[in-house]
Amino acid sequence: MLYFANWKILLICGICLLGVLLSIPNLLPQNQLALLPRIVPHKQVSLGLDLRGGSYLLLKVDIEAAQRERLNTIIDSVRNTLRDAHIGYTGLNVEGDAIAFTIRDTDRIDDAKQALAKADPDLVVDIAPDGAGT
Repeated sequence: MLYFANWKILLICGICLLGVLLSIPNLLPQNQLALLPRIVPHKQVSLGLDLRGGSYLLLKVDIEAAQRERLNTIIDSVRNTLRDAHIGYTGLNVEGDAIAFTIRDTDRIDDAKQALAKADPDLVVDIAPDGAGT
């Protein structure tokens, strides 16, 4: 069984009581705080803007940067898909809001369309008979 000396118990209880008494001014409004004796501290903890409910976060998305990043991701996907299918291409780059490329072998245009459609069904692929694609 644990045994604590009475003076230690009283000291701990006294410190806790003192802490509660010193924190009371934070719970009182200013008009009641003015009525307290001078021995009681009158300073209150000032709450930050977030604790007073006056803070909000406004996020702004850079649409152009997100679109450029998405197009760069699609370029990587198109490059990997055409390489895996062993389909030669040139000029793979971003032109405006689209990706442009040219299939070297015009006989493999249908293979390129199928490979790209399989890799990303949401992709709209348009390849002209001369091999120019977007």
